[in-house]
Amino acid sequence: MVYSLHFELNMSINNKKYIISGWLDEDNTYTVALYSIKENSQELFSCTSCSRQKVVETFETAKIFDGKTIYDVEKNITVTYG
Repeated sequence: MVYSLHFELNMSINNKKYIISGWLDEDNTYTVALYSIKENSQELFSCTSCSRQKVVETFETAKIFDGKTIYDVEKNITVTYG
């Protein structure tokens, strides 16, 4: 698999650590995924679409941070890399 565009952001929210990763795949689909960083790390969110806007909007409205959206927890985010 070849990615022509990729980003990664490490952050913490209320002492929980996360990685947000996004990429444009060779078939021109966009993906954004969120992973927890802990002993038993797991994928908490993933969305893939031909529409970058749809992927971003789906992430923005997903209640994936203890039942809250990224905007609900925005003031508590500390970026550690990215």
